[in-house]
Amino acid sequence: MMPPEFADVLSLDDAQAARQAEGQGIGGIIDALSLATTSNLMLVSDHGPALRAAKLAGAFSCHFHKRLPGAPRTLPADFRAEDLEGVQAAIEELNGKEEAD
Repeated sequence: MMPPEFADVLSLDDAQAARQAEGQGIGGIIDALSLATTSNLMLVSDHGPALRAAKLAGAFSCHFHKRLPGAPRTLPADFRAEDLEGVQAAIEELNGKEEAD
């Protein structure tokens, strides 16, 4: 079964709840993606309240650092990424993949 497109994962209400650091909106993603638990989920965001919502829901979080003036360099999260390769590295770390020598 194909997972839903990202635009369909969070309803507008759930997305708004996540942006306000409310964890319950993240729970809908579990059903939409047919995941067993939120521990199988990583929310990637540059928004502190959304990262907190992931933590409240029991999911992993990855701060995606935007390279814009005034953007926070770090936010509390399980991982931090500067680009998509950084997101990939975080996922591989979670999956236990070792780096090639």
